[in-house]
Amino acid sequence: MRTIELDIAVIGGGLAGCSTILHLAEDERQLRMGLFIKSPYPTTNSYQAQGGIAASLAFPDSPAVHLHDTLIAGAGMCDVETVKMVTEEAPAAVHQLRQWGVPFDERSGRLILAREGGHSHNRVARVKDRTGRSIMDVLWKRVTSLQEVVIYEGWMVIDLHWEVGGIRGFLATDGNEVFQVITPQVVLATGGMGQIFTHTSNPEEATGDGLAICWRAGFPLLDLPFMQFHPTCTINPSDHKVHLLTEALRGAGAILVDRSGERIMKGVHPDMELAPRDIVARRIFHFLQQGKEVFLDTRPIPREELMEVFGGFRAVCSELGLNPETDLIPVFPAAHYSCGGIITDLYGRVGVKGLYAIGECARTGLHGANRLASNSLLEALVFSHRVAADIRQKADARKNGWNPDLRLRSDRIPQERLHKVREDLGRKMESVAGVIKNDRGMKDLLYWISRQKTDLFGKGITTQREALELRNLLDVSVAYLEQCLKQPQSIGTFFRDAVRA
Repeated sequence: MRTIELDIAVIGGGLAGCSTILHLAEDERQLRMGLFIKSPYPTTNSYQAQGGIAASLAFPDSPAVHLHDTLIAGAGMCDVETVKMVTEEAPAAVHQLRQWGVPFDERSGRLILAREGGHSHNRVARVKDRTGRSIMDVLWKRVTSLQEVVIYEGWMVIDLHWEVGGIRGFLATDGNEVFQVITPQVVLATGGMGQIFTHTSNPEEATGDGLAICWRAGFPLLDLPFMQFHPTCTINPSDHKVHLLTEALRGAGAILVDRSGERIMKGVHPDMELAPRDIVARRIFHFLQQGKEVFLDTRPIPREELMEVFGGFRAVCSELGLNPETDLIPVFPAAHYSCGGIITDLYGRVGVKGLYAIGECARTGLHGANRLASNSLLEALVFSHRVAADIRQKADARKNGWNPDLRLRSDRIPQERLHKVREDLGRKMESVAGVIKNDRGMKDLLYWISRQKTDLFGKGITTQREALELRNLLDVSVAYLEQCLKQPQSIGTFFRDAVRA
């Protein structure tokens, strides 16, 4: 087995991973860094993010008010210390992006701030409705210009190796052979696990890789039951691709209506369409269960704003053959963001020296039972700075390798079989563990997953990317279902049906 030696390995090329690399590049020691990404840029959730970054950037808003809104959205399940730290450091994080060259929307030299669901003030800094894309284009250009960074494109991490003294590294594959990556510092920035469901706003790459490898290594996960479903997604019937329709549309005046044009949020919540996402998602789901359709009506948005700000949305409508100035847009809730993940402290540390988690794969305590809109990119930025600072302070010398315990299958698993199991998993998860959870169904699904894992990987694993992703999806689904069954009450994004098995 060939080896790769690095001072630092960052796994994941979204906002969390790239901003960590940029902060680490400020170290005068010119640390040798490796960035491991499964797919060519730009296939990440960060790139697809539309809304923006929340921060108290204008009077009368303040970090204290931002904290209050975050705690309300989190349904009492947030870590207050984390929320206080993130909301206080939020303005500096946005300022850092501006220094790096992100072209936020401005008017007369001042940021144009939008409002989204759950926010009491306009505090979302954005770049039209393509904020993530604009941020990532700037950061990716900077990362790829760094001489001290080696980018391992098309690689997948298989499993971590650690000892009591700290992290030793991990096994990874380029799709052909397995490599031993020896490094004393590993930063997991692998994103979410939306692909455990059939319908998700996440890209195909969001297979819960970081969560799965930590779970197999024995590191605890927390708050997995709090999976946020974005209320306003739509689907292209020709290719079944899910498109997220940014919440900023509702902040700009769009409303949710039924076929007759009646507002479905009337009398449900005082903020109506801008109620917390879990409330809006369940309301839409309730209509869909009754065989009724729900639509986003964007006609109340001033035409000038619709044309100037929401170019991405108009492109989706064009693809669907709809005119947002005259037509209603059909919507439904889809899996969007995992509020839980790998347990970390305020510096992203996971529990063994040299191992960090950041971004959506981490459970920092910021989101509680329901993420406040546009707090996710913020979390990645604030923690990337803290993780990098901790690594610079405590960077270790490289350690020796180890004797890996790895069983590889001698044959390749047929692609059709992998595709079938992944498709069945997503459909079953959505049915019994989606917007509404069903205990009996989740218990049956755990048994089904156990059978699939034995059949597919009982003889060992392969270097096939599709097989490794399915292994991670199955493992993360087990962790998710087990925690859902133990979750005592419906709260925030977690909602159980009336029957408990």
